[in-house]
Order: sequence, then structure tokens, then C-alpha cells
Amino acid sequence: MGRNSGEDHVRYVSIARQLDLLPVAEYKIPNGGRIPTVMFEDRVDKIMRSGRIREKSRLTVLDNEVGSIHFESEGDYVYLVFTQSEYPQRAAFKLLGEIKKEFLNLYEKEGLTTQPLELSEACNPFMKQLCAEFNVLHNVDQLTETKELVEEVKEQMQDNLEAAVNRGEMLDDLMVQAENLSTEAGAFRATASSAKTKFWKQNMKLLIIIAVLVIILILAIVIPLATRN
Repeated sequence: MGRNSGEDHVRYVSIARQLDLLPVAEYKIPNGGRIPTVMFEDRVDKIMRSGRIREKSRLTVLDNEVGSIHFESEGDYVYLVFTQSEYPQRAAFKLLGEIKKEFLNLYEKEGLTTQPLELSEACNPFMKQLCAEFNVLHNVDQLTETKELVEEVKEQMQDNLEAAVNRGEMLDDLMVQAENLSTEAGAFRATASSAKTKFWKQNMKLLIIIAVLVIILILAIVIPLATRN
């Protein structure tokens, strides 16, 4: 399968209520595989009424006409995305996770009482952005690599902090570690430079955390030394 943005890997997304099985928001990408929106809506209705959402919290269903249907059921809502049949399942569920996070943050309570599809226009900006990002598989791979690097840096910082506290390392050794962490942070920024604006903001938060922890480590050693002198 190709990896360029011109292909309609992601075709349609929908968010539906568990309570009455009705969709509260939907988004169809401009091309959408040239499949009429009504066909997507028909499949959403069938899945919501099939009982599968109560049997499985996460499932992928293959449909010969609309492609693969991936859905995740959690809390008051069911999140669905329609993709090409060959689209990676892991990427589809990552997309659903991002859609779920944005929707719950913005419209969790409002969605419980809204009319069918009334939130489509309000949800359009983040749905459009996420579908565009996940339609390019390179973006999905880069996001995964960035998150893994973040976790590695966090783990190393935690190990260094514990080591500094337990062994009482000298200030010079601590500064060497701080320099190494700064080098790793630079490599992290280079890796994430081509990601979207949201990932850039996450990187900046990480750098702030690194700086704060380094300052704490330095103060934890310098203050006791100054006190003894």
C-alpha cells in the first residue's frame, strides 16, 4: 500500500452514543473513496444495533463496499473509523484514541443530550486535522518513534535521579549527566522537528521537565555542600 497523502487510507469517522445508539458527530474526508456518506452512516447504524459493541470493546470488521470498520467502545460513546482494507489496524486504533481524547475534552457532557449529528460541525476541525495526519502513514510511524523516545528519556532521568540520591554523586559527575541529557534532548528535538504543531508543544513540555529536574538535582547536592562549608 502506498504511503502518500493522496490516497484515501482514512475515509470516515463517527462518534455515537451508547445510550440511544445515535451518532452525535461525523466527518468524511473530501475523497472518501468516492463512497456516498449515506453508506457510511448505514454501516454505523448497523454496527450500533448489532450488539457487537456490547460484546467487544474494540473490534475491526471488514466490509466489501466501505473497507475496514474499526470501532472502540468506552464509557458513554462508541468511536468508529472507516479505512482502506489494507490500512494498519494499529494505526486505526491510534487515530480512534486521539479522536476520543479530543472529543471527551471538548464535548463529553454536551454529547449526551445533543441531537443526532449536531456536533459534526463543532468536531470538524480536530477530526479533519487528525484524519489528515493519520492518512499519511509516515506521520503515524513518526509519532510512535517520538513517544518511544520520550519514554526512554523519562526512564533515564528517573534512574539518574535515584542514583544521585542513593549514592550522593559529586557535582562534577552530575554536570556530566546533565550535559548528556541535554545532548539527548537535542537529538529528540531533531527527531520531532517534522511533526505537527501539537507534537512540538509536547516536546517543549518535555524540555521544561528536564530543566526543572536537572536544577533540582543540582540544588540537592550544592545546598548540602554549602551548608557543611
